[in-house]
Amino acid sequence: MKRHYRPYPEYKDSGVAWLGQIPAHWDVRRLKFVARIYNGATPKSTEMDYWGGEINWVTPDDLGSLEGRYISKTKRTLTDKGYASCGATLVPAGSIVISTRAPIGHLAIATKSVCTNQGCRSLVPVKDIDNLFLYFVLYAGKAVLQSLGSGSTFQELSARELGNFPVSFPPLPEQRAIAAFLDRETAHIDALIAKKRELIDLLKQQRTAIISHAVTKGLDPSVPLKDSGVEWLGQIPAHWDVRRLKFMCWLSAVYGANVPASDYQQEGIRFLRTTDIDDYGNLLNENPVYISSEAARDYLLDDGDLLFSRSGTIGRSFLYKRNKHHEECAYAGYLVRFSLRQSYSPEFVFYFTKSTAFADWLGLSVIQSTIGNVNGQKYANMHLPVPPLSEQRAIAEYLDCETARIDGLIQKIEESIELLQRQRTALISAAVTGKIDVRNQG
Repeated sequence: MKRHYRPYPEYKDSGVAWLGQIPAHWDVRRLKFVARIYNGATPKSTEMDYWGGEINWVTPDDLGSLEGRYISKTKRTLTDKGYASCGATLVPAGSIVISTRAPIGHLAIATKSVCTNQGCRSLVPVKDIDNLFLYFVLYAGKAVLQSLGSGSTFQELSARELGNFPVSFPPLPEQRAIAAFLDRETAHIDALIAKKRELIDLLKQQRTAIISHAVTKGLDPSVPLKDSGVEWLGQIPAHWDVRRLKFMCWLSAVYGANVPASDYQQEGIRFLRTTDIDDYGNLLNENPVYISSEAARDYLLDDGDLLFSRSGTIGRSFLYKRNKHHEECAYAGYLVRFSLRQSYSPEFVFYFTKSTAFADWLGLSVIQSTIGNVNGQKYANMHLPVPPLSEQRAIAEYLDCETARIDGLIQKIEESIELLQRQRTALISAAVTGKIDVRNQG
C-alpha cells in the first residue's frame, strides 16, 4: 500500500528552481559552504612502483559498478610513492565521492580514506552536515548537476559549478532523521527490486532450459534417443542427424565489411555491428549507423541469413527477417554470415544458438588472444542436431510461443522495477527538498 506523508506546516520560496518551495526553517547554501571539495589526479601509468599499494584510488568506473551507496575497495590502488607523485588528496572515511565526468553524477560514501582520479571529486562535509543526508541531496540533484556539465569531447562538471551548486539543509538533527528514514525506506525498495531481479534470472534460466531441451531432444518425450557422437551435444532423438553447419548452407562463413566509422552516414543501408545485437538476438535501435549503397553492395543480407559474432562479445547470433526488420541491412567485419539451404529452418538453427549445448561448444572453441575470438571456420565446422524439416519448423514455432510468453513476463517485471526505481527517486527528492515531513516516521 502506498504511504502518504504530510507536508511541513510552513514553506518559503528557496529562490532555486530545482528546490522550489522549502520548509520555512531550512537554509539554502552553496555546496562549497557545506563541504570541502578536493580534486583528483593520476600518477604516471608507466611507473610500476606507483601502483598496487594500500591507498584506494577511486575512478568513475569504480563508482558506476557499485551495487550500494558505499565504497570500500577500488580496482586500482596507489603506493605512498604514487600518491606523493600526483596532486590527489587523501580524504577521510565518510567523505562523499562524485564522478564529474564520463559520466557526471555517480556517487558513493567512502568507508575508509580514499583519493580519486581527475574524473572524480571528493566532498568532506563540514561539522553541521550529515554525510548521508548530503549523499541523498546530491542523488536527488543528479539531473541538475548533469545539465551543468560542459565540454566538446565529453561533458565535465567543473569544480566551480559543483561548488556553486545550491542545496537546502535543515538543522543537523533533522538531517539525521531524514537520512535515517531514507536509508530505511530505500533499503526496503532495493530489497523488492532485488527479489524481482532474482525472478528475472530464474525466468531467463527457464527460457534457456526450454530452448535447450527442444533443440536437442525434440518435443516428443517418448521418442528413443541415441548417442550423437559429439561429447558436448550428448544424446539426441534416434531419427535425427548430426551435421556440420557448413554442409547445411549454400553460403558459409562470409565475413562482413570493414567500414571505418568516419564513413558512417545518417541514412542509407543499415550497417549491423556486434553492438547492435543483444544476447537474445534482438536488433537494438538506440544508435543505428548507415553506410552507402556502394559500400554495402557485397554485404547485403538475404531473408533468413544468420550472423554470428566472431570477436569481442563472441557467440551473439542474429537472424535477419526482412518482414520483421523492415529495411535492407549490411553487416560489419566482426560478424560472419551463413545462408542456409531451403531444406533447413534458419529459425531452428537460431534457437540452437540460444541453447546450453551451443554455449558448451563455444566454451571449447574460443581462441584466446587479446580478446576472445571464434573465427568463421570454427562456426562452419560446428556440429548441429538436425531433425526433419517439418520437425525443425514445429520446434521453432513452439519456441516462438514459449519464449514470447517468458519474455512478456520478464518485460512486466522490468516495468515494475522501473516503477519502483522512479518511486525511490521521487521519495528521496521529496524528503531532501522538504516536500514531505518525515521527522516522525521512525
